[in-house]
Amino acid sequence: MEASEWMSFFIILGTIHWATSSKDLRELLSMGRSYWQQRSALSLQERRLDDAMRQLRERSFVRACRFLRHGNFASMITCPLVQAHDRQSCALFLFAYAFSYTMNTLIARGTVVLLTSGLRKLMLFYYALMFVAIWMPEAGVSQRAVSVYHFLACVCYVDSSVHIPCSLLMLLGRICHGFMLHGSEFQVIEFAFDHGAFVILVIISSVVLEQTLRDRLAAQFRNSDAESMISAFRQMLRAVCDGEVLLDDNLRIQEGAGCLNRLLSSSECLDKKIFPDLLLQDSEELERFQKFISQPLDLDSSPAGLPAPCLRLSLQSSNSQRAGVDVYHVALQHLSGCDGSYHLLGLKLDVESQAIPDAAHASAGMALLCNSVLRRPPARSQASSRSGGTLLQTVSNLEELMMLVHDKDQQPVSQIHLKYRESSSSSTQGDSQMPDLRSLIRPTDWETVRASIARHAAGDHCSMELPRIWVKAFDRQSGYVQARRVSLKPCKDTARPRRGYLWLHLRDLRFEEKQRQAPSELADLAEMSSGSSG
Repeated sequence: MEASEWMSFFIILGTIHWATSSKDLRELLSMGRSYWQQRSALSLQERRLDDAMRQLRERSFVRACRFLRHGNFASMITCPLVQAHDRQSCALFLFAYAFSYTMNTLIARGTVVLLTSGLRKLMLFYYALMFVAIWMPEAGVSQRAVSVYHFLACVCYVDSSVHIPCSLLMLLGRICHGFMLHGSEFQVIEFAFDHGAFVILVIISSVVLEQTLRDRLAAQFRNSDAESMISAFRQMLRAVCDGEVLLDDNLRIQEGAGCLNRLLSSSECLDKKIFPDLLLQDSEELERFQKFISQPLDLDSSPAGLPAPCLRLSLQSSNSQRAGVDVYHVALQHLSGCDGSYHLLGLKLDVESQAIPDAAHASAGMALLCNSVLRRPPARSQASSRSGGTLLQTVSNLEELMMLVHDKDQQPVSQIHLKYRESSSSSTQGDSQMPDLRSLIRPTDWETVRASIARHAAGDHCSMELPRIWVKAFDRQSGYVQARRVSLKPCKDTARPRRGYLWLHLRDLRFEEKQRQAPSELADLAEMSSGSSG
């Protein structure tokens, strides 16, 4: 091909290449410029990556030395045969192989430990040996061996700041050596393209391999930082909420099933269960939950456009046990490699809808008993009134009174719950103190109740069923009421004033019949006067 034809071919092909890849070339130049600029002003993240890269180079080089020493051994054995015609070249290559074999063996066995600075000096020494080797008399086998070790150095020690200048220097040395051998007949362009392609391959391999390792380390750091932030956030949620649940992109429960069992007082296995199946099966509530959990959080939008930070829901177990909760939602993008988002839900129990367990129908008579006791005349002495130990003696210390009322005619009261006001221990008035449980339980049943409460205080917070017990009657100071179904339930209210409390639930009450007072046999007897006796 003549020069004019080649020039036309070059212009056409260069124009096509520039039109298709000019953007890539500009980005490559920009990356190179920013890379060298960052070397002087590294950010904290870049310093962290550099430290990790140094440690990775040290570990990788030790691992490579365990295999390279076997190659050095093979090279030392074959060198006298290959370089038999040139003793000078044979001596140089044999020295290089022996030195490399010795260093690789010492490093692999841990006898010599080199840090990054030491490894860089060792690599520069290897480049110096290879640079000297290219000035040896022309021998194809030895030059190919230099090229092989050149590429191995690029792979075993990943540091483009060393390989790029050293590779260019070796290319320049080869060109100078060619001029010395051939003089004016040396085809510099052909030689440069021939050996320059290999040098470009080494440089590109070094840069791409280093950038790949840096990207991998950066991804590991991001994943580690994300895990730390998620762990810290979940720890904070446990402090301010009653529990937290982690859902995958299909809203299946991944972690936190124990929290749901605790809130629902259920022992059902909830792992991998779809979370919406635990909600109250109401179309409006399910729609609100889907909208709440799928709405993206746009930090650039106005506060009015942000999604609601909290949503009130009703959880429901398979045995129809319900719990009202306030739900806080955080979306975790692409967690664990998923295409969508994981969902971290913080659950806070709604105390107002959960605080008191339902009473049985047999306890509806408590209201009638209250009325009967309130209508009774007071005791003759305050001492005698305190001896009975009934609940209604402290009625003046009530803080709350909750009634379950039906909406039909006459509005019958179905349930009544009393809450006493906590008073200071320094109070001495009998009617200002809360009743103690022991005064309300029959003495023969007290040990059963006390032992169960002691188990709860020791850490056993599960619901417990107790045998039948007798409690003080409400309509009279003497006599008891038998509760045939007795259970202890932990108080689900996690507010600070309610910690350490538990519910004593008495059901299936049986009131003992009042013993009719026997007529006095001495009622009609009168004291005989002394006059009649006479």
